[in-house]
Amino acid sequence: MWNFLGDWITPHGSESDVNSAENILFNNCYLHYITELTANISTILGEDAAAARYHADAAKLAVAVTRAYSNASTGVYLDRLQTHAVMPLASGVAGGGGVEAKTWEVLEGAISVGSTVGGHSYPNHLDTGLTGTYFMTKVLMESGRNDLVFAYANQTTFPSYGYFLSLGRTTWPEDWSGNYGSSLLHGCFNGIGLWFVEGVAGIRVHMSEAFPLTIRAGVDAGDITWADGERVAFSGKAKSSWKLTPAGFSHTVTIPANGVQARVLIPSPDGAHAAGVMEGGKHVWEAVGVTVLGTETINTIEYVVLKVVAGTYSFTSQWAGTALALV
Repeated sequence: MWNFLGDWITPHGSESDVNSAENILFNNCYLHYITELTANISTILGEDAAAARYHADAAKLAVAVTRAYSNASTGVYLDRLQTHAVMPLASGVAGGGGVEAKTWEVLEGAISVGSTVGGHSYPNHLDTGLTGTYFMTKVLMESGRNDLVFAYANQTTFPSYGYFLSLGRTTWPEDWSGNYGSSLLHGCFNGIGLWFVEGVAGIRVHMSEAFPLTIRAGVDAGDITWADGERVAFSGKAKSSWKLTPAGFSHTVTIPANGVQARVLIPSPDGAHAAGVMEGGKHVWEAVGVTVLGTETINTIEYVVLKVVAGTYSFTSQWAGTALALV
C-alpha cells in the first residue's frame, strides 16, 4: 500500500486503497509527469532518440488515462475534487488527452465552490493533501493564477493555513484538523511555500529555456500591495522588490551575473507603447540593458514584456492597479 499512495491526508481522507480508481489516476498522472521530465532531460543531454521515445510513451499514456478516467464533454476526471483535476493538469495528461481547457474549468469550480466534507461545504478552501497541495501550487504558479491561490491562502477557517494559526500552531501539523492526536511537526502542507517566492515576489526559474528567469510582481494576488523576495538562481541571487500605490507601481529587480538574462513583466497602462513605464528615470525603450519584447495579458492585466540582462534595475509604471489590490 505504501508504495502506491494517491493524495495523502486530504480533508476528505487519504487515497490509500491500491485498487481504487483515484489511486490509479493519481499514480498514472505522476508516471506521465516523470516520463515527460525524463524526455526533457534527455533533450538537454543531447539524447534525442531517447527523448522521442519518452515523449511517445507519455503521449500514449495521456490518451489512455483520459479515455479511462475522464468525461470528454466536461473534462471531469472521476469527480470534481480538486486533486482529481490538479493531477491531470499539472502532469500534462489533460493536455495530452485533449480536455485541458475543460479540466481548468473544473478546477476553478472546485476551488471557488469547494468540496463537501462531513456535510459541510468549504468554498475557496484547499481540499488537497501532502502531494496534491504541491502540485496545486505548481500548476497555478506556472499558469499565472495568483487569484486562485490567494482565494484559499487567505482563509482562516478549516481547512486552511489560517486555521492552523488560529489554533496557535507555529509548525506544520500532519493533517488539516491540526489536532494533537497526530504529529504537529510534519511536512505535509509546505507546498504553499512556492507561492510566496514565485507568485507574490514573482521570481520563477526555468532550467532549460532561453530566458532562465521570469520576474512578474504578484499584483494580481488579492489585496497584497508590496513584497520583497530573493531566490538563488544559477550564478547568484535574483531579487524582486515591488510596491503598488494609488500613484502607481514600482519594481526593483536584480538579475545575477555571468550571462543570465530574464523576462521581466511590468504592468503597463498602455500596452506595448509603455509610455508610462520607466527604468532609472528613462523610458524603457531607452534604458540600458533593457529590450522591449511585446506584451502579455495575465488575469486581465496587460504587461509590457522586457528582456533584461544582468544588473539591478528600478522600474516604475503609471499603472495604478485594480480596486481589489488597493483596498
